[in-house]
Amino acid sequence: MHVIGTEMDFADDKLRSEFIFVNPNATGQCGCGESFMTTTSSEAAKLRGKSS
Repeated sequence: MHVIGTEMDFADDKLRSEFIFVNPNATGQCGCGESFMTTTSSEAAKLRGKSS
């Protein structure tokens, strides 16, 4: 469920060839870009309650 909606692209230039992932569910990621964080359903419900 954490990767639904993720878009994948492939970039190829003179310095690198890599897959690029854009995850709309990610709330943060590590400095190297290999791992990401998402909110749990209870945290998301709290955030929605505060924004109303």
